[in-house]
Amino acid sequence: MQLAEFEIAFAALTPRQREVLMAFVTGKSDEAIAAELFIEPSTVRRHLANICKDWSLTDPEYGRYSHREELIALIRCHKPELISPAVWAERVGYPTQPDFLGSPLPWKSPFYIERSPIEARCIQEIQQPGSLIRIRGTRHMGKTSLLNHVLPTVQATGLQTVRLNLRQAEVSVLKTLDTFLQWFAANVTYKLGISQALETYWDAQSFGSLASCTIYFQ
Repeated sequence: MQLAEFEIAFAALTPRQREVLMAFVTGKSDEAIAAELFIEPSTVRRHLANICKDWSLTDPEYGRYSHREELIALIRCHKPELISPAVWAERVGYPTQPDFLGSPLPWKSPFYIERSPIEARCIQEIQQPGSLIRIRGTRHMGKTSLLNHVLPTVQATGLQTVRLNLRQAEVSVLKTLDTFLQWFAANVTYKLGISQALETYWDAQSFGSLASCTIYFQ
């Protein structure tokens, strides 16, 4: 998330979300925050999960919204005055083991092992127009961790990224090529914050589905 996007997202926090977040980045436990704000610990966890969800700190494979390490890293990057070095070291820099064994590792995780030159080649290829990278491997081999490692570096260059989970495409969407491509185009524009214009640029009857999809993205 770039600074401008972060400032908008930070300003959009509700007063209660802001209180929970400010207490969280000072290193207080969920129970301590709950006692201070006269709410339940489960409410604290829900507020933090909602912030992670709204800020797209999600696990695309498993749908979790509990990336607290990434949340701290994001705050430290854009509002370092709010977070103490002790919290950063405790939660991000020097943990003793991953939070969930076998789950994708977040950005800057000390447990991530670079497989040079794979990361550099991915970053270089992504920045080329029309490039395609296919990452293949069995489960728990680090495919999502690789993405989590590469995409923030690419975003830092000013490129926008979108994550789509094709498992969210329902059976009705997959019945025809046209419905799938429209679903794909609509989801990309939505996640980029762009107004959808399928009715303007999509004409499968005249141009076909593939050409309509190309025209839409161009």
